[in-house]
Amino acid sequence: GARRAEIVLLELDDLDLGERPTITIRRPTLASMNRRRDGASLKTEQRTLPIREGLAGLLETYVEDWRVHQIRPRRPSPALFLSAKDGRRLSCTTINQILKRAAMSAASVGLSQRVHPHCLRTTAMNTLSRKARDKAGRLDPSFRDSLTYFAGWSPGSEMPLTYTREALSEALGMLLRAPGKF
Repeated sequence: GARRAEIVLLELDDLDLGERPTITIRRPTLASMNRRRDGASLKTEQRTLPIREGLAGLLETYVEDWRVHQIRPRRPSPALFLSAKDGRRLSCTTINQILKRAAMSAASVGLSQRVHPHCLRTTAMNTLSRKARDKAGRLDPSFRDSLTYFAGWSPGSEMPLTYTREALSEALGMLLRAPGKF
């Protein structure tokens, strides 16, 4: 559910792979905003999020086995994700290219869904919304605040309603189809 600009700005220090693995997405500094060449929007709130053990294991393997081979001795980067091309921080453009290649691979086996970073973010928000609903399709009132924090929106933002439109529509359909409701 992270923005691609947040992903490319992750540093090694933002990763905690201890007993309860977390990742911290930080509010961009003025220096990091000035360094950005791809014009990515850096409108994020700082947050620390838990990550699953499986993802933590993959990230640990990446850091220990792959990333170390990409570091350039003269200019080692503190970035979590490095480019195989030059050992520097990935750019938002590179993330787009990676997803484009993944979509082309999926298309080769008959899957034709469009894949882009914003689609992945929206899907993550809808998935969280679906999982948070009770059997009657209702959400706990505090869920919106949790989703706002998780996604890095400012408190009181209306964005959770926009990003979970699909899940809200499904829940409304469930309520309308429920026997004895109308």
